Amino acid sequence: MPAQSIKLATNTPMFTRMEDSMDVNCGTILDGDESPQEVGQRIFDLILRVALGENTKSDQFDFGAA
Repeated sequence: MPAQSIKLATNTPMFTRMEDSMDVNCGTILDGDESPQEVGQRIFDLILRVALGENTKSDQFDFGAA
């Protein structure tokens, strides 16, 4: 079984185009809606939830499954 991956979009237009496969929109920093610390906390919280069994977007759509 492949390792889970959390996909980060570096900008909001990318996240919008690829929302079905992106887990986190980091573009909110550039948009001025969140600080780097806030986005970092969201990423950290997601890592913990995934480690405890939550599925990533790739898992939900069975991408990368062997």
